[in-house]
Amino acid sequence: MRLKALCPPITALLLGACAGSSTNLSARDYRRPEADAIRLKRLEVVIVVAGPPRVVEDRLDVQGFPPPELDAPLNLGAHEPETERALVRWLEQRLRAQGFEAIIHAQNQPIAALAPVVTSSLSPAPPQAPPPPALPESLRSVFAESSADAVLVLRAIPVDAFVIDVGTGTRLEETPLGRQQVRDYRPEKREGRLLVGQAFLFDRVSKLRLWSRQAPDFPEEGRLTPDHPFLRFGFVASSTLTAPPSQRERAVRGAERFGAAILEGLPAASEGSTEARAALDALDPAAEAKRDAFFDQGHFAIDVAFAYGAETSQLELNLDQKPLATLDAGAFTPSGLLRAVPRVSYIDSSGLAISASLPFGVAPSGFGRTYFADNANANLGDPLDRAIRTKITSSFLFGPELSLGALLHLTDSVFVLPRGGAFFEVWNVSATPKEAFPNLSRSRLGATVGADVWLRASETLYFRGAADLRVGADFDGPFLFGMRLSAGIGILL
Repeated sequence: MRLKALCPPITALLLGACAGSSTNLSARDYRRPEADAIRLKRLEVVIVVAGPPRVVEDRLDVQGFPPPELDAPLNLGAHEPETERALVRWLEQRLRAQGFEAIIHAQNQPIAALAPVVTSSLSPAPPQAPPPPALPESLRSVFAESSADAVLVLRAIPVDAFVIDVGTGTRLEETPLGRQQVRDYRPEKREGRLLVGQAFLFDRVSKLRLWSRQAPDFPEEGRLTPDHPFLRFGFVASSTLTAPPSQRERAVRGAERFGAAILEGLPAASEGSTEARAALDALDPAAEAKRDAFFDQGHFAIDVAFAYGAETSQLELNLDQKPLATLDAGAFTPSGLLRAVPRVSYIDSSGLAISASLPFGVAPSGFGRTYFADNANANLGDPLDRAIRTKITSSFLFGPELSLGALLHLTDSVFVLPRGGAFFEVWNVSATPKEAFPNLSRSRLGATVGADVWLRASETLYFRGAADLRVGADFDGPFLFGMRLSAGIGILL
């Protein structure tokens, strides 16, 4: 019954991890420490708004831009020119107000005014704004031709029709038929212009990423609610409108709100310091790019390990329903505890790792002893009637473990995962005679603190070693304390 009670939270935890990776976007904010200390005055800016505007139904399931790579095309498909031009105008003013000098690349079209300019035949037409520089093919071409301090890439995909769920979502509710899961789903179709986007700032000299925001606040399950933070990345028309908003209103209001939200936290304009510049130049760009690429998306990890440990334990023993001296770990589990530990983990783009495992194993014993008790009544028969021969062969143990940690990158092939968690474990002891042992089925509950070291042999294969400290309580015994060492192999997806 105790194990059954733990199943719902374990299932919910695993489903939560799966939901976090159910979309094709992994939201991630990143900031390099040197970003606020190097020179940032002149920016080369690339803007891409991909068209046509998307229409989604139940879920906000949008194929977003992947993080920019050195030789990958910056322009993918057609453009949405209205929003792109509005974003260029807004960004020019915003960056100038923040003290930047910006060269903005966008689709090679003149940036016309939103309202047409009326001229007469008696006066010359006002000079037209020059078109923005042509859109570069890749980051490498921007770096090769630029003399700016940094390169800012801003890309977005517009969504004009979507659904906002004004219901309360999924919850557990007591019903006349028992506790059941119910869903309050009340979709409202809305229009406007939400932009699913990204902003990446690269140092022009070292080509290192300084700062980035990839699909921030994107709904993990694709479900938009009236107060969802993602709604600030664009324009949502009032549900009371009788006519949908115009393309001009969608473009201007969507671009302004998206630009203000996506550039939150952009490093400030600065003259910088020589120390920060030297620290940045000392880094290995290839290694840093690999690390960034790893954490730009979530990963599933499946591994199995074999573990050896030792813990405090005891087993009660009776003779003729009278207690004898309790057996301790030296007699009960003299060879320690052997376990196999299958585990599944999800690592999100921030490095947060949630793991669930179901260890099972054996504690070999080989204990045997004969106990005699004095015959309290000499008139009774042979005093050997008051003797027992006890034997403990082994204990089978199993139970779930949950842990939470943070995956830390040391090198391209070495990661460290400090973590903590909780466990529930059931022991079934094989011992004879059974009447001499009142508690052959035992339950334990406790907490773990430990760390993994991962050695990546390839992009998908890794080896891991781990050490854990375990503390807790035996429901039929005293406080427990122990250590566990393990080693295993896994696959990273």
